[in-house]
Amino acid sequence: MKKKILLLSSLVLIVILFTVNSNVKALEFSNDEVLRWENNYNTNISLSKRNNTIYIDSIVKVDNVSSSISGGVYLERYTNGRWVNVASWVIKGKGSAILSDSYKGVSGELYRARLSADVGGERISATSNSVRL
Repeated sequence: MKKKILLLSSLVLIVILFTVNSNVKALEFSNDEVLRWENNYNTNISLSKRNNTIYIDSIVKVDNVSSSISGGVYLERYTNGRWVNVASWVIKGKGSAILSDSYKGVSGELYRARLSADVGGERISATSNSVRL
């Protein structure tokens, strides 16, 4: 009797497991989705200060040197609990895009820079450190 109950329990368990596994679907990707992530890139954006001047340095570098890069760097000031854009620069290039510029800020204010760009069809973004003048 115990053997029949054990055998019956085992069969029920196997049927349940088989049914659960049959409902699991494999992840499917179209060719477009796979190709979207072929651009390997490095990005860096940083701020430094001297007196009341903020220095912005950013770079986007793509492994595929023929990939187009286009976007912008946005300098933001923290005002009334939110980041507000105070200046912007366009970045463009093939394989790499570099920006090095400065901005005369207001003493005592907090600033950061944000990079947003399209790299070979992928949208990328990065945010710098914050700097208080």
